[in-house]
Amino acid sequence: MLFEWSPKFILGVKAIDDQHRKLVVILNQLDDLIKNGAPQSDSWVSIFNELLEYAQYHFKTEEELMFDHSFGGLQDHIKEHAFFRSKITSLKKGLDANDLHAIDELLYFLMVWLQNHILVVDRRCCVFLNQEGVV
Repeated sequence: MLFEWSPKFILGVKAIDDQHRKLVVILNQLDDLIKNGAPQSDSWVSIFNELLEYAQYHFKTEEELMFDHSFGGLQDHIKEHAFFRSKITSLKKGLDANDLHAIDELLYFLMVWLQNHILVVDRRCCVFLNQEGVV
């Protein structure tokens, strides 16, 4: 398992916590495909697309909650999400061009980004949301 879920990732906003868990499941599925030698084809592309689509859904949830509660760090948070989208799009192009290093880079990027984003960026947001009564 590439990314092990831990109670330290629970931020106290159920919708966000549940979505983070789902993102971790998808990330680990991608890692399993690679470890089991699944050929690059529909399986990798499918799980990659699922990850990207789910991240988009998750970002929308976070951004709407922050907007609805007038979170002061909304614009910076949106920039973080834009960076993620840009990086993933770039890595997707590598995958489409059969660059196998793109998969390794993707996994590393996701693992580091998820930890930092959950533990630092999202924690800041969720502390605010909890103070606003969002659980």
